[in-house]
Amino acid sequence: VPDIVSEFSVVPNNPDIIKRYNVKLDTDNCCLLIKGYEHPFRGRSTMIPMRKGPNGWEAFCMYKNNEEGYTFPGGGWDPNEDPLEAAIREAQEEARMNVKDIMYGGNMIEYYEEPVQWVKDNVPEKDWWYGYYTEIFLGIYESDFNGKVDEIDQDQILMKGQWRDVNEFINMIQPEYRKAIEKFMNGGMEDE
Repeated sequence: VPDIVSEFSVVPNNPDIIKRYNVKLDTDNCCLLIKGYEHPFRGRSTMIPMRKGPNGWEAFCMYKNNEEGYTFPGGGWDPNEDPLEAAIREAQEEARMNVKDIMYGGNMIEYYEEPVQWVKDNVPEKDWWYGYYTEIFLGIYESDFNGKVDEIDQDQILMKGQWRDVNEFINMIQPEYRKAIEKFMNGGMEDE
C-alpha cells in the first residue's frame, strides 16, 4: 500500500471503498483502496454533458487518442475534492462548458494486472495504482465556460470533442456510460 500523505473521507454511498488517500507527485493524486482488489485505484470523475438536439438527446463526446470509440470529459480527483466537484471542473476544463441539473450515473472500475505505462514512467513504484475508479455524472449544458483552464488541458483536450446524437454512438462507449445515458434518457435517474 502506498505511503499515505493525507487521508480523508471515502466516496459517499460506496461501502466497498476502504480508504481514500493522496499520493504526492508534482501534484497530489487521489487514490483509493477498494474491497476485493489487491492494488489501489486512481479516483476520477466523468461528466457527460447532455442537450436536446434536432433529433433527440445529444452528448458532448471526446475522441480517445489513437483508439476507437468515444469518452467524455473527466479526470482525477484533486486533494480533498468531492467526486461531483471534480466532474464539474473537468467539464469546464476539457469541454469549456458549464452544466446544470446534474444527476449521478453510477460508477465504473477499470482494473489492470499492471499499471498503465504513464504510471510506471512517472510514479514511484511503491505508489503505483493499477486502474481507475470513476464516478459518472450527467448534466444539462447550461453555458460556455470562460474561466481559467490549466495549460495541460488546453494542450491535450480542447477542440477534440463534439456534440453527437446519442443514438449514433451509444454502442461505441463503455457499458457503464451506456447504462447511465440510457437511464437519463428514460427519466430514470435520481439526484445523489
